[in-house]
Amino acid sequence: MDQGLAAVIGALVGAIAAGGGAYVTARSAVTLNKRQARREAYRSFLREGNEMARKMQELLPGDFTAQSRSNALALRAPLAELATMEHALQRSFTDVELLGTDDVAHQAVEVVLGISFLRQSFEAWQSLPEGVRISEEEVYSAFKNLEKLQDGLMWFSNFARKQV
Repeated sequence: MDQGLAAVIGALVGAIAAGGGAYVTARSAVTLNKRQARREAYRSFLREGNEMARKMQELLPGDFTAQSRSNALALRAPLAELATMEHALQRSFTDVELLGTDDVAHQAVEVVLGISFLRQSFEAWQSLPEGVRISEEEVYSAFKNLEKLQDGLMWFSNFARKQV
C-alpha cells in the first residue's frame, strides 16, 4: 500500500472517529440537559404541591364533628395566599406537562385536581354566614380530599424519582 493512500485512509478513519465522538458527546449533553430540566420541574412542582397541602391541612378544622363552624374572616387571608401558591403550582405544572413522561404528568393532574377540590370546599365555607355549622359530611369529604392529595403527591414523587 502506498504511504499517501495509507495517510488518507488514516485521516479518514480519524475524522469519522472524531465525528462519532463529537456526536456521542453532544447527544449525552442534550440528554443531561433534558434530565436536569425535568428534575427541576419535578422538584418545583413537588415543593409547591407539598407546601399547598400543608397549608390546606392547617385550614381544616381540628376534627370532622358537626361543631365545626364557618369563619369567613379567618379564611380570607389564607385563601388569598392559596391562590398565589396555586398560580406558582400551575407554572410548575406546565413544565411537568412539557418535560415529564406520561405517568408523571398524569399524576400531576391528579394533584392539581385534589388541590382544586379542597380549595372549592374552603371557598364554599367562606361563603357561609358567620357561625353556621359546616356539615360533618363536608368536613369529612375535605379530609378525604386532603388524603387523596397527599397520596397523589407521594405517587408523583415515586414516578418522578424513576425518571431523574
